[in-house]
Amino acid sequence: VGSRNIQGKVVGRAGIATAATMAVLIAAIRSANAGPPPDPPLALLGFVAVYGAPALLGIVGLRRDAGSPFAAAALAAFGLAFTSFTAVTLPYLVPALLLGVAAARTGGWTIARTLATLAGTAMLVAAWFALVMWRETTCFSTALSSGCGETMTTQGGLVALALTAAAIGLALA
Repeated sequence: VGSRNIQGKVVGRAGIATAATMAVLIAAIRSANAGPPPDPPLALLGFVAVYGAPALLGIVGLRRDAGSPFAAAALAAFGLAFTSFTAVTLPYLVPALLLGVAAARTGGWTIARTLATLAGTAMLVAAWFALVMWRETTCFSTALSSGCGETMTTQGGLVALALTAAAIGLALA
């Protein structure tokens, strides 16, 4: 059992590292490809929180030596892998697999933790929807051009931040 748990931690660390790397890359791609007008800062922070949630949940699983936060991280990473029409998020399948293996190899499963995992995952899904569905049309004018475009909203970013924090709080409970 001890060897299996150590293997789960090693795989969990790899999953955390790849999920954190993916979050940084996706945020960079989002920022680089965002056209005028720019997204509000709190909306971008919510975006980073949602895409960084698998890494944060993995850290909770690693620190608590519990499989359920790893499972929530794996489910979140799996869902995030399919959030882009351009397939730029498909590499999230790698941390999803690694975090799923860590969940299977780490103990500490109870019914309460399993329910918390499911509730936390549902909160992360709701956070993602708050970001992408709560949009507004904003007009802009610069020295070279003007026009209108859709942006994420501060309200959507705040809701996403709150739901992500609640999901991580459930993992800590």
